[in-house]
Amino acid sequence: MSDLQIALLAIGIALIAAVFAYNKWQEARFRRLAENGVKSGHADVLLHSSAQAEAPAGPAGRVEPVWADEGEAIEKAPVTSPAPASKPSTAVLSEAIDFMVTLEAPAPVAGRSLLEAAPPVLARFGKRVRFEGHGSEGWEPLVPEQSYRQMRAGLQLVDRRGAIRQEDLQAFCSDLARAAGVVGATIAEGAHETGLATAARLDRFCEQVDIQIAVHVVPAAAVFPGTKIRALAEAAGLSLEQDGRFHHRDERGQESFVLANEEKVPFSSEAMKALSTGALLLELDVPRAPGGAVAFERFRRFAEQLAAGLGGKLVDDNRAPLDRAAFEAISAQLAPVYDSMRAQGIPAGSPLALRLFS
Repeated sequence: MSDLQIALLAIGIALIAAVFAYNKWQEARFRRLAENGVKSGHADVLLHSSAQAEAPAGPAGRVEPVWADEGEAIEKAPVTSPAPASKPSTAVLSEAIDFMVTLEAPAPVAGRSLLEAAPPVLARFGKRVRFEGHGSEGWEPLVPEQSYRQMRAGLQLVDRRGAIRQEDLQAFCSDLARAAGVVGATIAEGAHETGLATAARLDRFCEQVDIQIAVHVVPAAAVFPGTKIRALAEAAGLSLEQDGRFHHRDERGQESFVLANEEKVPFSSEAMKALSTGALLLELDVPRAPGGAVAFERFRRFAEQLAAGLGGKLVDDNRAPLDRAAFEAISAQLAPVYDSMRAQGIPAGSPLALRLFS
């Protein structure tokens, strides 16, 4: 092989190596750009319902989201550093949303004894009250068969009916004092002023993030057949439940969104073959749906698939068309809602969120 051929071969190898190195550099560069694009975010005016606090709980209390004024923002709590990892607590009560009263006894008291002495509390406040006992692993839901020297009761400060009042706290503490006397315990209650201030702040926060998204599917021509509705719903992982609606649930069984017949006839397994309807309703309860933005994206994707599969179109409560751009605008405006909930330590779909928005 001549010197010229050797030189050309060396140049060719060098060029190949240079092209390979350049391609690897470009690949790494675009990967970083893509990751940065995914991670970027921004705050915008948000979809919210300021009237929600006056609305009753449940589906009948759904309020259509409205555009907020320029500059109106969700009240956010300071973001704190995460606590070191520790053994998960079984406690349900939280100072963030409960007014708590501690009961102490000189001798162990059976949990059942306190529960039997507490009917006046339960009758007055129902599900807003929870009892816990202090066991070997810390606070835990009160076990009737177990005995405790220290127990506590919590009154939830806010739910979808609104915030507690001064007279509620007074009645709660009075009823508990009587129950404690029956079982031979004494009580130590928190300051009413602190509880009321927390309730007021929490109620404002709930008003700002309590959003329910409603999307309607209407036919372009003919009505929707029940068999096709069921097939599309079940193919997307929804199940027909006893309330006559299809529910989408995550792997833990927590509800993400629901599909209902907008006409008065609820869905049922027996009637789906003969049923036809002129409109469907999809609902997403934003603070209760687990996964935050992931839940909304799943909701959007199913809405589009359902409309396409049925040959229908997506509209809002006023029957204005909803396209991809409209969904993207809603998604952008929900971002600060999810951020605010996380900052408060009450992320969407969390146990505390489920309690607050009930």
